[in-house]
Amino acid sequence: LGDYCDWRLPNKLEIQSLYEIAHPFLSRGKTFVLHIDPIFEFGYGSCFWTSQTRLSAALGFEFDAGDTHWYPQGSVSGTVRTVRLNSDPSILIKNPIDKSV
Repeated sequence: LGDYCDWRLPNKLEIQSLYEIAHPFLSRGKTFVLHIDPIFEFGYGSCFWTSQTRLSAALGFEFDAGDTHWYPQGSVSGTVRTVRLNSDPSILIKNPIDKSV
């Protein structure tokens, strides 16, 4: 994709860094109020998968409520968005409320 071969699923901190409580907008299906910059176009859900797994479950981040949830293997509740390999954690977007990553 884009002549790069280092694409991967984001970890929990990376996906949480995109959550913006102060910037709500309606998903394309108008079923969820999402808290993420609208440049990240959503289909009809509110969940992005992370790279975290536990036993036969995967961690998803909900952009409507800002929560994480474990989903069983085979679940189709989430959307996949990939990121490129990055070794510099300082570029993560800071949480505007408490300035954490």
